[in-house]
Amino acid sequence: MPIGQVRGVPDNGTMNCQESEIAATMKEQLMPYCNWIRTESKLSNSSLAKPDRELSIELGYVPVLQPDIDICFSIGDELCAVELKSFGSGGRSDSFYTGIGQALALQRYGVDRIALWAVFEDERDLVRLASAAWYFVRNQALLSLDFTPYLVREDGGKTCFEVWQYLSQSRAGSSGCYFSQSARNFRHPNPLISGISPDPDSRVIRRHLQGWLESKLRETDINPIDRLMADYQDAGPTGPM
Repeated sequence: MPIGQVRGVPDNGTMNCQESEIAATMKEQLMPYCNWIRTESKLSNSSLAKPDRELSIELGYVPVLQPDIDICFSIGDELCAVELKSFGSGGRSDSFYTGIGQALALQRYGVDRIALWAVFEDERDLVRLASAAWYFVRNQALLSLDFTPYLVREDGGKTCFEVWQYLSQSRAGSSGCYFSQSARNFRHPNPLISGISPDPDSRVIRRHLQGWLESKLRETDINPIDRLMADYQDAGPTGPM
């Protein structure tokens, strides 16, 4: 997947067409392990953002539902949201750090876990950008945010996302971990709903958001779990062997 082909796309919180392709591939690989999974959930133009709907009435104001959720999925009883960023050769650091802000903004939705997934085509860009960003997220800002850099590869005609890990501010290396495994291992809970003083508005948004997401699934599939299991049986496992 030559993710460097799409260049010069403004970073306005909306996925570019290359990120949409990556999200669709990740969705396919994660399907067997989720209750359900959805990509590109555009909340700002949804019924959730209307002033005369249940969410606004219960909150007493019209919430700003930004950014959109690039990838959202349910595992067990937890709802997970992901901000996805892709970088071709010569990736720009300003776009990368914008992704951190967008990922943090997802906390307002009251989801259980939030992650920033950065997908690189060039190993040098990954080492240069991801190492510095990981150090900032984990050691300097101490953000409650899961951050994973991936190096995209083609293996036998299949797109693979190789998990890389931080070694130092100028070094990173392959962890030898499969995407489908790392993507399910969230370590940092959302402090707005799991902290000492949970935010009541985030809890309200979470309840309405989950209902909206599940209603969208019902619109396209009467029984999404049965459909996912059927897809899994047809395609075979895509995770660790």
